[in-house]
Amino acid sequence: MSLSDTFNAVPDQVLEALSTAQEMVLSTVHALAETAKPFTEKLPESPFAEQLPDPVSILENAFVTAEKFLANQKEFSVKLMEAYRPAKSAAKPAPKASKVA
Repeated sequence: MSLSDTFNAVPDQVLEALSTAQEMVLSTVHALAETAKPFTEKLPESPFAEQLPDPVSILENAFVTAEKFLANQKEFSVKLMEAYRPAKSAAKPAPKASKVA
């Protein structure tokens, strides 16, 4: 396996493990919510609940913002590497040591 293959495989493995852990958390939260449902249904409704923003909308907006920042960083990083490329290609390799007989 080449170094490039390794660099590509590791994030995939991490994401797979993360997805598995997330599924376990979601399953647990669903089970807890169902268990608590008889108790939470008896609680009085908050008088200002309808004025609160939708948590899913807030989350969606946060991820949109994060995606914009990530895209900006990617663009900057690519331009930075492109700016570095001419300097790197102009550098001459060190001469090899010659063997003395």
